[in-house]
Amino acid sequence: MMVIIEGMDNSGKSSLIDKLLPSYPFSVIHSRTYWDEDPDHWVEGIQEVMEAATRRNIFCDRFPVITESVYGPVLRGKNVLSDHPSWPDLLRELARVQPVIIYCRPPLHKLVQWGTRGQMDGVKERALDLIAQYDRVMKAFKNVCTYNYTQPLDLYKVYNEIERGMKNGQH
Repeated sequence: MMVIIEGMDNSGKSSLIDKLLPSYPFSVIHSRTYWDEDPDHWVEGIQEVMEAATRRNIFCDRFPVITESVYGPVLRGKNVLSDHPSWPDLLRELARVQPVIIYCRPPLHKLVQWGTRGQMDGVKERALDLIAQYDRVMKAFKNVCTYNYTQPLDLYKVYNEIERGMKNGQH
C-alpha cells in the first residue's frame, strides 16, 4: 500500500508521518531533490517507488508526480516530468496503484511561519503561488484527504483513509 503525504514546505508532512508510524510501521520514502538531475532518473525513481508499493506498505514524504506539478511550474516555469515520454505511463501506473493521498494544508498564516528553517530558493518568495498551485493540483486527484494539523480531529480523517485503503487492498 502506498500513502502519499503531500503539501507545501512547513505544512506538517514529517510531523504527520511521525504520528502515524506507531500505528502503521510502514517504510518511509523521502522524495529526493530531483530537479537538477536528468528527468530519466526521476522516472526511474518514481517507477521503483510504485513497484515497491505493490510489495510493502510505504509512506511517501512527497511524490514527484505531484510535487513537480506544483514546484516545477511555479519555480522553474514548467513541469519537467510532463514533457517526458513516460508521463502518460506514470499517471496510468499511479492510477493503478491507487495510493491514499493526504494533502497537508494548514491555514495560510501557519504555512508562512518559517522561523529559522531554511527553504529551497524561491519557496518563501513564491509561497502564495505555491499554495495556490498545490490547491489546484490536488483537485485533480480523486479521494484526497486534506489534513490540517491545527484541527485535532483531522487526524481521525487520516486514520480513516489509511484504514479504508488497507481494507480495500490498495497497493
